Amino acid sequence: MIKILNIEGVINFMSHRIDWIDMLKGLGIILVVFGHTAHAKDTIRILIYSFHMPMFFIISGYLFKTKDKYKNFLKKFMTLLLPYLIIV
Repeated sequence: MIKILNIEGVINFMSHRIDWIDMLKGLGIILVVFGHTAHAKDTIRILIYSFHMPMFFIISGYLFKTKDKYKNFLKKFMTLLLPYLIIV
């Protein structure tokens, strides 16, 4: 089955993005990269590590939608984690 790209749907999807969340995620990515470089001092690295991961968790929790998430979780569990657990 061949799917045709729906340009209107892509444009509509892009218009519903929340700008301040995109900026926070971009800032978090920059801080992760800076924290993993050798140029960061230990005090700056500790400061960055103290909040950049909680920031990503807070953003993902803010964007979490409960509708059909549990069904998708069970589907992903059965297709990804279950074979891994059987092999290991």
